[in-house]
Amino acid sequence: MTENRDRGDGLRGRLGGLIDRDYDPRRAAVAGVLGAVAYLAEMAIDLRLIACPTNDLMLLGRPFSANPRVWPLLGTAIHFANGVALAQVYGAVGRRLPGPPWLRGTLFTQIENSLFWGLVPFLDRYHPAIRSGELPKMNRPIPFAQQVLRHIAYGAVLGATYGDGKYEVRSTKYE
Repeated sequence: MTENRDRGDGLRGRLGGLIDRDYDPRRAAVAGVLGAVAYLAEMAIDLRLIACPTNDLMLLGRPFSANPRVWPLLGTAIHFANGVALAQVYGAVGRRLPGPPWLRGTLFTQIENSLFWGLVPFLDRYHPAIRSGELPKMNRPIPFAQQVLRHIAYGAVLGATYGDGKYEVRSTKYE
């Protein structure tokens, strides 16, 4: 595998150096799961404090099932899959952002949040839970602020957990 990296073969070689040479998919996956947990924890907090019930698990799971026993499970599975997938992108390119790891993770997720916010009018019009009134319209200031806070939680944990993208191997000698 090291030979392939040195020769520029494989995915890293084909992407012309876009992927960080210290990218670790396993560590990115762990960071993505932990970031997804932080996101859900922040969501639980803001749902209790803010009178705007923007439940992301319903947002993700409800298009696939109206069954209240099924959509939370689907939403959770999709949420964690998204968390791991986004962490893979962060692991591959996140070191290009400025600052310490927690700030890079936060910047990365705010960029992602801003890019995907353009889909919100589509959600407001077609999402079954928004159309039925189970979820509020998302293209409003409070849901936007909730998404910013949730992405800060995810991004800070993602960046802090992934770290600088490399581990130093230290040898310990006992004499």
